[in-house]
Amino acid sequence: MAALEQCTTDAELDESLASVSFDQYNATIDLEELTVRYFHVLGVYAEGEVQTNLAAMRRMMTAAHQGYSEPSAIPYHNWNHGVDVGQAVLSLVKDVPHFTKLEKFALVTAAILHDIGHPGVTNAFLIASNNKLVEEYGQESVLEQFHVTTALKVIAENAEGEDGGILGMLNEEQKATFAEVLRCSIMATDMARHGKILGDFKARIEAGAYPEGVTAEDLVHEDRMLLAMMTIKCADISNVCRKFDVAEKWTNQIAEEFLAQGDEEKRLGLPVTPMNDRTKFKSPAHMVCGFIDFVAQGTHDELEKVLPSAVPFAQNSRDNRQTFETLKPADPAPPAEVATAQPAATSAGEAASEAKS
Repeated sequence: MAALEQCTTDAELDESLASVSFDQYNATIDLEELTVRYFHVLGVYAEGEVQTNLAAMRRMMTAAHQGYSEPSAIPYHNWNHGVDVGQAVLSLVKDVPHFTKLEKFALVTAAILHDIGHPGVTNAFLIASNNKLVEEYGQESVLEQFHVTTALKVIAENAEGEDGGILGMLNEEQKATFAEVLRCSIMATDMARHGKILGDFKARIEAGAYPEGVTAEDLVHEDRMLLAMMTIKCADISNVCRKFDVAEKWTNQIAEEFLAQGDEEKRLGLPVTPMNDRTKFKSPAHMVCGFIDFVAQGTHDELEKVLPSAVPFAQNSRDNRQTFETLKPADPAPPAEVATAQPAATSAGEAASEAKS
């Protein structure tokens, strides 16, 4: 308890945890304790209708950490990523009225756990390599089903303590809601579902489902769940929204993970995913610019229409896109014979033009 009491006096840390500018690479406390603190910032250690136990949460975050791989083993989808996405969700939901306190509690927990046990490869790789997870979960949302199952198992094991775990102070209805939000949001992180979720969200915005000043009580359940899915989706790809030096670190790490998968695809004799092929990979800057253009920016642009807290995420993504563009290596010069042939082609074009005149 003493550690938390010491942390509660750190107003500067609390404020930074509710900002997209937070930099976990320079965190002044252990990352497990940092995630424990997310829930202090959320206000669920205080007495109220929704509350949790500090000791149980510490056990929970230790178990969560142990469930992830370390960065030395998996460059991107590791414990640091879970910590990062949890903080992004915290900053997105903390001060907005669109969710109940219970839903915020569940969303931040889901964000921390959303990639627990990740093997560092994609669903497509698991299917192509006949991984045992495919045998267990089928070919749809393999990893996401696995993450949900693993997250719920860790929460259930946490509940075996005398304090009842992090959900020990909730009633049965609250526990059911918590599990629904967790399951729904983690499943939404499957990029195969991206187009459908984004399209549904756009349609609900256009239908006026999220007017300015709306609160959780005003929103129907389905619209809150859709917004929860969009929130964790944006947080999951928020590495491009961080301060540029932080965004660049994340970009290099995911590029390293993708290329490692490409190496493994070659080793196994599988078709190499184009973006994972070292022989064709241009640069992390090329990769992330394409990702921002085709996935991230449009997603953040839609969420900022509903959540004011998402505005700096969307703006940072735009700014970082411009900076990443400047880091793209120049294309190599053409071979000498091609370069010398080019003026001749131009001259031929000019001659044809003169002949017609």
